[in-house]
Amino acid sequence: MIEPDLTGLYYHSSINTHAAIFRCRISEDAEIVLSSEHSDFKWVDIAELSESQRIRAQDALNFQGQVFSRAF
Repeated sequence: MIEPDLTGLYYHSSINTHAAIFRCRISEDAEIVLSSEHSDFKWVDIAELSESQRIRAQDALNFQGQVFSRAF
């Protein structure tokens, strides 16, 4: 895995929390290993995400070295 990039810091006022989003790359044949904190995972199309999730994903995909900061 290539070192992750911090791509954005987001404040969600409705739940009074911050989220830090990182972008990383893994090889296509990498095995996904879940920790005890997770029971499942899945890949989804970006169109299936909520608006704030979609914005955060697009920010990560479009990352050019400058960290995004947004409030929702």
